Amino acid sequence: MRQWEVWSRYAQLSREGQLPEDYEGWRRQAEHHATLRFEELVERGAILVGTPDTVLRMVGEHREKLDLLQLLVSFRYGGMSYDMAERSMGLFASEVMPKLRT
Repeated sequence: MRQWEVWSRYAQLSREGQLPEDYEGWRRQAEHHATLRFEELVERGAILVGTPDTVLRMVGEHREKLDLLQLLVSFRYGGMSYDMAERSMGLFASEVMPKLRT
């Protein structure tokens, strides 16, 4: 299942009254997120993509705006191959994370 298809599924379950009560946060966001295209998520900064330097810059911008203390990362979106996700993870670990610690 593609990453953004999860939101469509949650939106459907929400409309059908099948999300558990403790999923209230998901329920409020599902309809909105289900309508966003991948490109919109990138434009809004919800998904950070690019070279290690680009991602580092974007993380820095989020850190300044949001007083960011934690970062949740996922390296496999949509139909990405495992090899591409593994390469992205390796680049993040070797090129981005060490610079974030400073």
